[in-house]
Amino acid sequence: MHYQKPLLPVPNPEHIDQALALLQAANRPLIYIGLGTRGAREDIMALAKQLKAPILSSAPAKGIVPDDFELYMGSAGRVASKPGVEMLQQADTIITFGTDMPFQGHFIQDDTTYIQVDIDGTKFGRRHHVDLAILADAKQTIKALLEKGRELPETDWYRVALANKKKLLITWPLKMLSSKLM
Repeated sequence: MHYQKPLLPVPNPEHIDQALALLQAANRPLIYIGLGTRGAREDIMALAKQLKAPILSSAPAKGIVPDDFELYMGSAGRVASKPGVEMLQQADTIITFGTDMPFQGHFIQDDTTYIQVDIDGTKFGRRHHVDLAILADAKQTIKALLEKGRELPETDWYRVALANKKKLLITWPLKMLSSKLM
């Protein structure tokens, strides 16, 4: 039986421009990914490098971005890393792809700029305020942001994210080893 795959919604170009303006104006941007980003690994990592933004994931999306990617801070919420929670609390602009960030609402500051990308419009604003809602496929939106965006300069936020990741990679295995010795 042959059937046509459904066409996924593409992002509105005006929304891409608005998202880029918000992300490029941010001092502490953060990318938060959910299961809606399956198949977009390379594009997500490229966007993080372009924006100089750390990445967090929902617990179910863990593994979409490799744990050893320098800007991946792990999953957030109930199974979060310390650097991940700190980044989430300090971010001034968060863009989410394919998730409505369950269990994260109490970590986000009220004045944080929030961009939500999802193919399900009923999820917009369900957990917290939304400054820009983009009803579109996550992968297509990430590609559009990459194409229209520009490489941003390194910031203290970016350098702290890299340092936190390096520290996490050093201390986490040591903690695991020491807990097994007790």
